[in-house]
Amino acid sequence: MTQFLEWDDKPKHTYISFASDETGFLGAVVVDVVDPDPAVALRMVDTLGLNPGGQAALVVIRAGDFPTNVLLTRDKLFAAGAKRLGDMEDSEREKVEDAVAMICQQCNVGHDA
Repeated sequence: MTQFLEWDDKPKHTYISFASDETGFLGAVVVDVVDPDPAVALRMVDTLGLNPGGQAALVVIRAGDFPTNVLLTRDKLFAAGAKRLGDMEDSEREKVEDAVAMICQQCNVGHDA
């Protein structure tokens, strides 16, 4: 994930990371949607045909950090400057964890590509 910013007037996007218990990380998508209801961003990913299924973790990020509307691999995320939660300082990780909205794998069933 990228740096989490407090709500302000700067442009934002929603970062969605997908994973399953069976295979782990499935990819991530950044969409130009910010809504208090995480299902709105997930529906956008569905509309784009980019939802690989699995559990979804959503967090609001600064616009421009990552390409939008494409399924990103782990390598592409790291090349763009993403950090794993485990690699973050405690205070940064806590901010991200507090801001993440989760959609369980069963709730995302039917969206599998």
